[in-house]
Amino acid sequence: MEAIMSRDDLRSLTFAMAQDPRRIVMKNMKYLLTPLLLLASQALPAQKPIYAYAIGNWRNGPTVQMTEVFETTEQFTTEQIMARVKAEYIAFKDIADTDVQFFTERSTALDNQKVLIQKYAMRKLPVLVTSTDGSVVDQWPPVPAPEPQQRREVQAPTKP
Repeated sequence: MEAIMSRDDLRSLTFAMAQDPRRIVMKNMKYLLTPLLLLASQALPAQKPIYAYAIGNWRNGPTVQMTEVFETTEQFTTEQIMARVKAEYIAFKDIADTDVQFFTERSTALDNQKVLIQKYAMRKLPVLVTSTDGSVVDQWPPVPAPEPQQRREVQAPTKP
């Protein structure tokens, strides 16, 4: 039985493929692309919505600043979210000591924020929770409600 390729032909073919690695890559491209496409298809729906809020001056005050809870996605890094907070929230423009807390559910984020406000209250640090326009949404110590003004009854002048 005669061999299809001789040893010399096999050596020359191996040598030719070693000289041109593009042939090997092109030949095996379908094997390389398939796992990459599968990974990419799994990563796209992984950008689920998450909830976060930022805290500024959180170590020692003088006034701890917090943002209201906002929605973002897993796509953004902490640094990108910090840049967004500094751009959108007026109170955070000049604060250097900031941090971001992440949560999967909005209710969990709100509960955590309330607990954190209570912890700062125990340390007697004032807390302001602000919105993007700079208005105060929540704060500690709470602002006392204005006392209702008592109506003065005006007596009608009496005729003598």
